[in-house]
Amino acid sequence: MSRSKNFPTYTKIAPALEDLVKSVRIVIFAGLPGVGKSLLVKRLARLAISAGRKVTNIQWDVARDPFETPKWIERYPEVGGVTNPFIRRAVGIWARDAICKWDKLGGAGLLICEAPVIGNRFGELTRVQRDPSERVLKHRQTVFVIPVPSVRIRRTIERARARTRAAPKNLYESKDASVEVIHKLWLQVAQVSIKDQLVGKVEAKKGRSMLYDPEIYAAAYQNILRHRNVVRVNIDEEINDRESVYELDMSVQRLMATESEAEQLMAEVACKWVPEALEHDANEWFMC
Repeated sequence: MSRSKNFPTYTKIAPALEDLVKSVRIVIFAGLPGVGKSLLVKRLARLAISAGRKVTNIQWDVARDPFETPKWIERYPEVGGVTNPFIRRAVGIWARDAICKWDKLGGAGLLICEAPVIGNRFGELTRVQRDPSERVLKHRQTVFVIPVPSVRIRRTIERARARTRAAPKNLYESKDASVEVIHKLWLQVAQVSIKDQLVGKVEAKKGRSMLYDPEIYAAAYQNILRHRNVVRVNIDEEINDRESVYELDMSVQRLMATESEAEQLMAEVACKWVPEALEHDANEWFMC
C-alpha cells in the first residue's frame, strides 16, 4: 500500500482494512459525521483482533466525556447541540498527547482513532507543531483514512442516523450529530472547497444548492491532511451492523482522560485562551 502525497485510493473496503491491519500502528479515520467512520473503526478493530493484534481506541464522542463535567458544562455550555470550543480545544490537546504516550509503549498493537476534524474536533492532530507528538503523527506507520461514501451510501447512512437518534441504544448514540447538523457541516465543507477552488469546475456549483458531492468532500479533507500520510477509501457498499457502532469488542481498550487530566487541561485552556480566539479556530478549522 503506497502512502504518498498523491493520496492513494481504495475502491473496496475489505482490501483497505486488511492492508491497514498488516502495515500500520496508528489509524486515524478523519471525516464528517455521517460518512461511516464509526462503522469502519468497528470493522477494523475486529480484523485486527482476529489477526492477534491488541487494539486501543480513541473516539471523539467518547473522549470528550471526562471533560463535560457539570462544572465545565455550566461555564462552557453547548450551543445548538454543539460542543463548546473550550472543551473541543482541551480534548484535542489531550488526544495529541495521548497518541504520543501510546506510541512510546511500543509493541505490536494497533491504535484506532476517530477524528471528525471539522469545527476543530481533534483538529490538533492535523496541525504541524514542534512537539514530540509530531514525529508520531507524521510517521509512515501512522495513516489518516478518509472514508468517502457515494451519494447513495450517504443517504443510507443519514437514514440510519435518523433512526438511532430517534431510538438511541446508548448515551453516545443520543449525542450523535443530528441529520440537520450533518447537513450544516457538509455545507461548511462545500463552502471551504469553493473558496479554495480545491476541485475542478467547482466554481460552477456556486449558484445552485450544494448537495453532498464525494469529490468536493474528499478534496477538502485531503487538503486539510496534506501534512499527513493519507489514504482514501471509497464506500459504495452498505456496512451493516445490528449493534451500536459504539459497542466494541470487550478486548478493545478505550483511551480516555482521567478525571484529574481533564480538570487540569480545562483549567489551562480557560486560563490561556479567550472565547473569541477559540471560536475563530473552530470556524476556521480548515486553516491548518
